[in-house]
Amino acid sequence: MTGLFFASVLAGIIAGAPFGAAGAMVADAALVHDRTRLNATVGAAVAGDSLLAFLISFASSPVKTFLHEYENIFFISAGTAIIVLGAFVWRLASASDPSAVRTAGPVSVFFVTLLHPGSIATFLIITALFAMHFPVFMDHRVVFALGIAAGSFCVFGSVGVLFWMIRTRAEKYLRHFRRCLAAMIALAGVYLLVKGFFIV
Repeated sequence: MTGLFFASVLAGIIAGAPFGAAGAMVADAALVHDRTRLNATVGAAVAGDSLLAFLISFASSPVKTFLHEYENIFFISAGTAIIVLGAFVWRLASASDPSAVRTAGPVSVFFVTLLHPGSIATFLIITALFAMHFPVFMDHRVVFALGIAAGSFCVFGSVGVLFWMIRTRAEKYLRHFRRCLAAMIALAGVYLLVKGFFIV
């Protein structure tokens, strides 16, 4: 079980390492808000990753059949929600003083992390590999999720600390940063919508 936990920590680091939408939102919180908001945002990203990993660990159970049945509805709903969030972030970037605008909160970060297609695909691969290499995997899903949470915290916590340290120099780039963030979020939503409408 110890081996499963440490392997899960490594998997959490690998899954969180690509600087995606959630990482960008953590960086945004570090650049603009106080430490309480930053900590809450990091916590939301970690919670999203670990919950997603835990839910996907049931992929080989009857839940998989249920999810497959409503797959297109899930993709369309998630895609629409993510596109709306992307439009909201774009609006923030267009404000006259982007540093003065309150960004989407930790709850938004949680749902972006939970619904991001890249995260879903990554954890599908990770759980498949773990099920093959750890015979006890299906009986220790909670250990797996805790390991993912620890690894994810290493990544998102590091992003938060890094951007907190450079925030004084980064203010002039904030508008461009938020526009890139909005585009990344919206593209993820479009991907989900297309996948939802064209599932055979």
